[in-house]
Amino acid sequence: MGIVHKLILSTVLAGSLSACASGPPSYEQNIQSAISGRGNVTVRHIDVGVVLLSGWVEDSYSHQSVLRAARKSDQVTQVISRIYVPF
Repeated sequence: MGIVHKLILSTVLAGSLSACASGPPSYEQNIQSAISGRGNVTVRHIDVGVVLLSGWVEDSYSHQSVLRAARKSDQVTQVISRIYVPF
């Protein structure tokens, strides 16, 4: 096996191991991944059990997906949405 192949293999293995070591996705990552198209949502915990979502998404489907993802956590009792959806 050539040096280039060894270098590529070691890079791929290192990337795979670091992804496994990071654990499950965070609450914020779950919300961000709920956006089906373009957009960006910021998550702020403003009180115990209260989450403020701000930013924008390109359609109402993404908006509803983000709200569902935000409400999934057992620690969240209220979600305040300040997400802009252009029409």
